[in-house]
Formats: sequence, structure tokens, C-alpha cells
Amino acid sequence: MIPRARLFLGILAGLGLLSVAVLGAGGVGAQSEAKHKADLAALSKKLDEVLKTQQQILAQLDAVMEELSIVKVRCTQ
Repeated sequence: MIPRARLFLGILAGLGLLSVAVLGAGGVGAQSEAKHKADLAALSKKLDEVLKTQQQILAQLDAVMEELSIVKVRCTQ
């Protein structure tokens, strides 16, 4: 289950970065170049925060799953 969750989160992160690239490529004429770059930088920073949070959640999930396996072993003995 853990590898499937990581794959799913990786795909989500990849789609997020792809959408930033696609949306960032268009619309330059509507905004000044500096504002456009600032918006992309802010969005990139937010995506980095989301990715970091997802990694922390997965680490906590790994710890919980390890504790669960220990409890299962103790219950079967």
C-alpha cells in the first residue's frame, strides 16, 4: 500500500509541476514579465511546501504501519 501511495503522490506532484509549466508558458502578454516570474516563484514555493508536507505524512504513515506490524506480531504470539 505504501508504494502505491507514494506513486500517487508523485504523480500528483508531477502533474502540479506540469500545470505550472503549461500555465506559465501562456499569458505572459497579460502580465509584466517581473510579476509573472514572481507569481511562478510563489507558486513553486507553495508546491515545494506541499511536497515537503506530503513527505512528512508518508514518513508518519510508515512509522504507524511499522507499529501496526509489531502489534500484529505480538497479538499472534
